[in-house]
Amino acid sequence: MHYKRSIQLCYTAYAVLIPLRAALKILVVDTENGFYLGAPALTAVFRAAIAGFCFLIAFTCLREPDPGIDSTRGNRWLELSAALLGFTLLAGGASTLLASRGLSFHYTAVNAMPKWVVLADGVLSCLSGLVFLYLSFHLFSGAARGAQRGMLALVPVIWHTVTMIHRYSQFHQVLTSSDQLLETMFLILTTLFLLAHTRTMAGINANRKLCVLWALTGSAVGFALSVGQFAGRFVLGADISGPGSVRTAVIFAFSLYEIVYAATLARTPAKEPDKF
Repeated sequence: MHYKRSIQLCYTAYAVLIPLRAALKILVVDTENGFYLGAPALTAVFRAAIAGFCFLIAFTCLREPDPGIDSTRGNRWLELSAALLGFTLLAGGASTLLASRGLSFHYTAVNAMPKWVVLADGVLSCLSGLVFLYLSFHLFSGAARGAQRGMLALVPVIWHTVTMIHRYSQFHQVLTSSDQLLETMFLILTTLFLLAHTRTMAGINANRKLCVLWALTGSAVGFALSVGQFAGRFVLGADISGPGSVRTAVIFAFSLYEIVYAATLARTPAKEPDKF
């Protein structure tokens, strides 16, 4: 198994970051704007921990010798996580489309995107959900590489780029708002993962190292953000700062898919050397 140390570091990151973030969300983070209110030592520990774990995971990934792979081999856990992500993206897209009904195409406001961008976000989210559902059912028969699947995997890349712009337009102060900073980190890391994921699924210049690196770091940030947000909503109620329930579910489902996909890649046999 490749990347064993990196995956173990990622599991340790979950055990440290998730309780820390949940405690901060419940006790320290302002429920209206997401700013930290007091407890500077605890916030400094969390910031150092999330930066340190991301650095260590990336460092161990980059040092791992990797002869590469020919294709991704499916398994039941990968199929289930892809199906869960697909259904969650469908729900997220439907929620976005419903929210856009009251918007006018001529509506303009600060921290708001035009209606056509919101509609594109919703439609592409639904299409991405269908893509992951297709990949899930296709993997049952054994994931053989193919350009067709690689082209399908481009749809989530396009969607995530649009949703990153859409979400970022709604943020006010990323550096001082804990919710927005964590979601920005997750959006960037997951976009990079999806780019590497497309190449790996297509079997065209597949780079397992980068795919595992972005998957592990993205899932570490994503689980800390989503589980902490769920904990905050459970204790403090639904009306708190941070991503909404559907958006939080999407982040959680993506984080789950990332760690399962990284573990699957780690167990994929290396490609055979070229024979002359």
